[in-house]
Amino acid sequence: MEKYYQRAFAVALKNKKIAFKEQAPYDLIFQETVIGKQYFDFLIEDKLVVELKKDNKFSKKHIDQVNSYLRVSGLQLAILINFSSNGVIYKRILNINSSDS
Repeated sequence: MEKYYQRAFAVALKNKKIAFKEQAPYDLIFQETVIGKQYFDFLIEDKLVVELKKDNKFSKKHIDQVNSYLRVSGLQLAILINFSSNGVIYKRILNINSSDS
């Protein structure tokens, strides 16, 4: 189950003494009004979004989800990690619309 991968990932980050937030909330803002929240699986060093999935391939839905996180947060980089039957695979996703680019 995905929640066990999340727990294991959190333990690994703690053991490496890497600063992170788990289920980090981020406000969705429309016309200067908060209209909701999104939750990143992990926000590492306040710079990197990490989204964990249990899947054998990268789906468009999951890639779109991570791109949305980057857009709303203004962050530049995310890693989508899939725990698959063939092992761990990952995809680096850049925010090409970031103002810091």
